[in-house]
Formats: sequence, structure tokens, C-alpha cells
Amino acid sequence: MRRTLICLLLVHLSELEALCRVHGRQKEIAHAIGVSERVLSNWIHGSRSPSLESFFKIKDFLDATRA
Repeated sequence: MRRTLICLLLVHLSELEALCRVHGRQKEIAHAIGVSERVLSNWIHGSRSPSLESFFKIKDFLDATRA
């Protein structure tokens, strides 16, 4: 179960990075998830990991952007 969550987290963070890089949406994404741009950047670059609660916020955000 833990390995699955880690894999999902990596996939979601890769998607967030792509959205930030391609569309310049880091500020919008950070606001939607409820964190600062610096925190989001730390997650994307691997210097910090999101909490489980933040992970689900990331997932919800990405699900909404795919719809």
C-alpha cells in the first residue's frame, strides 16, 4: 500500500510540474491546493514531501483539471 501511494504521489507531482512549466500556473495551483508557491516548488523539486491531506488536495485538483 505504501509503495502504491508513493508511486501515485510521484505521478501527481510530475503532472503538477508539467502544468507549472508549460502553462506557468504555479501560483494558481498553489492557491487551489492551499499552500504557498514555495511549498509547491519544494514538493515538485523533491526537497519536501506533501502530507497525506495535501496529497489528496493535489489529486482533487488534477482530477478537476482533467475533467
